[in-house]
Amino acid sequence: MIRLRAEAANFVDAFETHLAQDYKNEHEDLSIVAIGPMVPEAMRAARILKLDYGLETRIVNMHTLKPIDAEAVIRAARETGVVVTAEEHQIGALAWRVSFLLTESRELYGQPIITGAIGVKDRFGDSGAPWELVKELEVSAEHIAQKAIELVAVKKAARDEEATGARFVTA
Repeated sequence: MIRLRAEAANFVDAFETHLAQDYKNEHEDLSIVAIGPMVPEAMRAARILKLDYGLETRIVNMHTLKPIDAEAVIRAARETGVVVTAEEHQIGALAWRVSFLLTESRELYGQPIITGAIGVKDRFGDSGAPWELVKELEVSAEHIAQKAIELVAVKKAARDEEATGARFVTA
């Protein structure tokens, strides 16, 4: 688990990393499950979300798909209610694996979990510098943050609906 703690001269020093089993719930607004080169993008997204929107983010650094740390993913979903997956290739491997875990977990039955996926949409790749491709293929920190904002808004609307008994319709 990775958490943004404070501003630091060196970007990576602004974060703390803990083993999932040792991590204590901090009641974050959302979780980002990221793999490979998307972990630094998830970290940048967490910074954007904190500084620009006041949202706290838990990052699950998924270092392997098989075996996958099912316990960490399920716990993050249960404790935050919002899960965004971030992969640098076609949406699928990570997003589908995480979705399967969440739908099959008896622990989550009856709990609303809002999910979304960031990855390359169904298209052919391009050539270019990595920083250009990240933006062109819509897998940048800014894209992760935007998806997170959309999903957290759904979570907040559902809470408001539950609290007031009002019914909201979203487009």
